[in-house]
Amino acid sequence: MSKLGIVQSQGKTGSAFDNAMAESFFSHLKTEGIYPYPLESESITRIRMADYIESFYNSKRLHSVLRYMAPFEFLEKYYENQRKEVA
Repeated sequence: MSKLGIVQSQGKTGSAFDNAMAESFFSHLKTEGIYPYPLESESITRIRMADYIESFYNSKRLHSVLRYMAPFEFLEKYYENQRKEVA
C-alpha cells in the first residue's frame, strides 16, 4: 500500500480514531462504485468515484442514519421544517 501512498486506518474499535460512518462510506464506494468496473487509469477511476458520489450516493442511495432517505431528500425535509419553525 505504501507504493500507492495509502495509509490504512490506525484506529481500533471503540477508540477515538474509529469512524464507523467514514468506514461505511468507503466500503460502499468500493463495492458499489469501483469494484464492479474494470480498473483503468487513475483519472478514469477518479471520475468514476466522483460520479458515484454525486450521481448516486448523495442523491439516490438510501442511508440508514438518515431514516432510510437519500441525503438530498433528507436536506429538503430538514430545510422545510426549518422554514415552518421560523414562520
